[in-house]
Amino acid sequence: MQGADLVSVSQRWQSRIAASPDYVVVPHDNVFRMGMYPSAIGESAYDIFGRYLRELCSKYKGIPLEKAISGTILMTEEGPCYCIKSVEPACIEGPLPQNPALYHELRLVHGIGPKAAEKMRTKGCRTIQELTHQRRYKNRAEHVLCALDAGPAATGHLIRTRLGPSHPLGLIASEAFDPTGLRFIDLETLGIFGRPVILFGIGCPCPEGLMIHQFLLRDIEEEPAALSAIKTLLDGTTALVSYNGRSFDWPYLSERYAYYGFDPLPHLPHLDLLHYARRFWKGTIPDCRLSSIEREFLSVTRDVDIPGMLVPEWYVRYMETGNCGPLVPIVQHNRQDIASLAHLLTLLRRKSRECC
Repeated sequence: MQGADLVSVSQRWQSRIAASPDYVVVPHDNVFRMGMYPSAIGESAYDIFGRYLRELCSKYKGIPLEKAISGTILMTEEGPCYCIKSVEPACIEGPLPQNPALYHELRLVHGIGPKAAEKMRTKGCRTIQELTHQRRYKNRAEHVLCALDAGPAATGHLIRTRLGPSHPLGLIASEAFDPTGLRFIDLETLGIFGRPVILFGIGCPCPEGLMIHQFLLRDIEEEPAALSAIKTLLDGTTALVSYNGRSFDWPYLSERYAYYGFDPLPHLPHLDLLHYARRFWKGTIPDCRLSSIEREFLSVTRDVDIPGMLVPEWYVRYMETGNCGPLVPIVQHNRQDIASLAHLLTLLRRKSRECC
C-alpha cells in the first residue's frame, strides 16, 4: 500500500475517531454505570485530562515536533520514520544455569497431577530423574528431561503447557535466556484491532541498561516504515517481554504486518508479566494495571498518566492541528511502560525464586 492509498487511509481513520470515540464519559463518576461499559472514564477525570490537553496545546503551540520530542529520522526500505532513543538504567540478570527447582517439579511429567506428585514424594521419589527408574513414567520423564536440557525456550513451553502461563517456574526458566536477546514491547494504538499503531516501543538490553527505541508516526502514512524498522530490531530476539502483550500487543503487531502484506512475525517465547503479577498480587491491591504495580512495588509515580482510551483522540488532535503537545505525554507514557517492564521482570523473578 503506497502513496495516495495511505493518505486516504489516514484521512478515514482521522474522521472516524473524531466522530466516534471508543469510550463513554460517565456523569458524576457513577461507579455502577462505569462498570457497565468496557471503556469508561469518569466525568471529573475526563475534565482534568481535557484541561491538561488544552495546556499542552498552548505550551507547544508553534513548536516543531523535532524540538519538543528529540529524535532522528530513520530511512527504511518503506520510507522514513521518526525514531526516539533513550536509555533506562536497569540490571537484567542472565544467562544463569538451569535452576534445580525445575527438576523437582514432578507435575511437568504428563500424567502426574498434584495428588500423584505428592504420593510419589511420600514414596521417596522427589526428582524427575528418579522417575526414569519407574516403568510407568520412564519415557515421559526422559522426554521432560530432554526439554529441560534443550534450553529456556523449550523449558518455558513445557511449563506453560503443563502448569499454566503464570506458574513461577516459567520466570525461573527464563533466567537462562541471554538478556541481550530479550525484547520489551509496548504499543500505543488508535483503538481496537484493525486500526493503525501510532507508537511502537521496543526495549533492548545494552551495557548501560535498557535502550528504548520508540517509533512515532508523524502521520499514519509512516506505519509501514515503522513496521520495517521494528522487524530489524526483532532480528536475533530470543524472547519477548510484555504486559498483556500475549493477548494484545503481539497479535496486534502481527495483524499490522499482515495488513500490509509483509512477511509474518516469527513465533517467539513470550513472557507476559501480567499473568505473573495477577498470580502474586491479585486480591492484595485494587487492580493489576501496570501503573498500580508501579506505585505499590516499583516506587514509580506518574505525575499525569494519559489513559489508553484517550490516545486515539489526542493523536487526532495532533493530526488536525499540527500541534505536537498531545503527543508528548503519549511518548512519555510508552517509555515508562517499557522501563517498568525491565524492573518488574527483575522483581517477579526474585519473588519466583523465593516461592520455589
